[in-house]
Amino acid sequence: MITHLAQSTTYLAHCWKIEERPRELVIHWAAASIANVTARGGYLKKTGGTNGTDDAAAGSIASFSADFYVKFRTRLDGTVYFGLATSTATAAASSIDFAIRVESDGTIKVYEGGVLKATSSTTAVSGDFLQVRRVGTAITYWHNRTKIYTSATASSGALFCDTSLVTGSATVNDAVFGYVPTVIAVTDHTRRLSINDEIYYPLPMMPTKTALSDGLKPNNAELTHILTSAGISEADIIGGRWDYARFEYSTVKYPTDAASLYSAMGVVTLSTDLAQKMIGQFGEFKINTAGYFSAELRSLTQPLAQEIGDVVGSLCTARQLGDFICSQPLDSYTKTGTIASVTSGLVVTVSLSGGTQADDYFEYGLLQIVTGDNAFYEREIKNNVGDVLTLQRPFPFTPVAGNSIRVLAGCNRLLAKCITFVNANNPSGTNVENFHAFPTIPGMSKLLQYPS
Repeated sequence: MITHLAQSTTYLAHCWKIEERPRELVIHWAAASIANVTARGGYLKKTGGTNGTDDAAAGSIASFSADFYVKFRTRLDGTVYFGLATSTATAAASSIDFAIRVESDGTIKVYEGGVLKATSSTTAVSGDFLQVRRVGTAITYWHNRTKIYTSATASSGALFCDTSLVTGSATVNDAVFGYVPTVIAVTDHTRRLSINDEIYYPLPMMPTKTALSDGLKPNNAELTHILTSAGISEADIIGGRWDYARFEYSTVKYPTDAASLYSAMGVVTLSTDLAQKMIGQFGEFKINTAGYFSAELRSLTQPLAQEIGDVVGSLCTARQLGDFICSQPLDSYTKTGTIASVTSGLVVTVSLSGGTQADDYFEYGLLQIVTGDNAFYEREIKNNVGDVLTLQRPFPFTPVAGNSIRVLAGCNRLLAKCITFVNANNPSGTNVENFHAFPTIPGMSKLLQYPS
C-alpha cells in the first residue's frame, strides 16, 4: 500500500530491509597456538607475557575457504588484534594477514601483515562488534554494521581466525565464525527505489497489526505477505532460514511528480534518508493455504520481557562441550570429513578423519556443515552407531552427500562423563575442575521423605 499524505503533493513508500538469521559457530582455540592467554570457547584473556607486547595469542582449530566472516565483541580493556591468517604459528600481530585492531580508547585500525592500512573515523564503545569478512576474494572490515575499509589485497584459500593480545588482561569476547547473510530490501512502491545507493525492489509488505508502547515495553506487529521465490519462500520458512531474522521497517517520502526522477531502467532515485519506524526480529511464522504467510514482528526490547537464568542441579550448566563455561580443549575431540550418504533428515552416514569412532562417542555432540545450502548450520547429535549419526532435529535443507562437515564430541553433562575428558590445563589432567554443577544435591525423593 502506498499512502498519500493529505493536503500534500507527496506519498509515503514503505520500505523493508530483512537480514537472514545469523549462522554463527563459536570459535574454539587450537592448543598448540595458545600463548600467554586463558582460552575458552569464543573467549581469550591475556594472563601472561609482557604488558604492551604482542606476545599473547591463540588461533582457531577450524579454517574456512568459502565466503565467511570472523567477529568478536570488544570490552575496551586493552589493545587487541583480531582477524584472518593463513597460519597461526606465532603470537606476533604482524603474522595476521588481515587484522582489525582496537585500543582501550576505542580507536579502530586496520593492519595487514603488520602494516597499517587505515584508521576508522568512528570509535568503538564497549559491547561493539568488530568483524573481518571475506566474500569471493575481497576482504572487508566492519564496525558493527558499517564497513570501514576494503582491502586492496585479494585473498584465496583456507584462512584461520588469528589473534594477538597486547595489553595485560585484554580480552576477546564472543568470537565466532559466521556465514555472510542474505539481505532483502523491498518496497511497496510500483518501481524500484534507489535510496542512499541501495536498491529497494517492488514487493509489497505491510504490517497488518501493530502495537506501539512507550518506555521499555516491547512493540509488536504482524506482517502478512504472499510467498514468492523472489522474496521469502515456503521452503525457507519451513527450513527456519528466516527465524529470528532482523528487520528494519522504514518510510520514505517521494513527490507525486516523481516521473522526472525515473531512470531509463525505471528506478526512482531519492536523496532523502529513511525514517525508521521499527527495528527488531521476526518471531512466529504461519503459512496458510492461500499462498500467504504471516510473521510476528518483535521489537528490540522484546528480550527484556523474558526471564532467564540457570537451574541448580546435578547437570553441568555448560551448554556444550568446550563452551565458555566448560573450557575443555577440543583439538582431540573435533573430527573433519564429508557426508557419505543420507538416509533421512535425521540420519546421515559420515566419513571422518581418524576413522570410525566408538558407538555413542558423538552423543550430545554437534554436526556442523561447512559447504552447501546448510553451510554454517549445526545440529545436536542424539547418538551415533559407528559412522551413522542420528540427529535431534533436521537441518533446514536436506544434507547432500559430499558436503564438508565438522563433528564435535559431546557430553551428557554428568560428573562421571566430565572425568573422562583429557585436559592438560588442570591439575587432575581431566576436565573435572571445570564441572559446574552440584552432583551431590538431594533430589526430589529426599525432599518428599517423611517419618514413617
